[in-house]
Amino acid sequence: MCATVAWILVGCAGSPEEAERGRDSTLRAELLELYEEDQQAREGFGAAAAAQDTVFMKRLMAGDSVRSTRLHEILTATGWPTVAQVDSDGVHAAWMLLQHSPSVEMQF
Repeated sequence: MCATVAWILVGCAGSPEEAERGRDSTLRAELLELYEEDQQAREGFGAAAAAQDTVFMKRLMAGDSVRSTRLHEILTATGWPTVAQVDSDGVHAAWMLLQHSPSVEMQF
């Protein structure tokens, strides 16, 4: 039985058949791709921040904005993704995208 707060974030599937019916491999692939873009965009962040590289930061913020817009579209269409839909790595990807979103409204 799923009676914890974590259920809200990760979801709970009853039987393996139930879990398989709810899978969305296309959504999972998209979330993982957006996450990979997010992480690649952050490579060199420490050095850029130390050097006060505004070009790097503007490029990072522009990418975050694009990924945030797409995440918002996904959440509006399907709600928060669950483990049953997109596996734990897909949920983690969505969570990281949300954390890096410039939209404060999305974070609440």
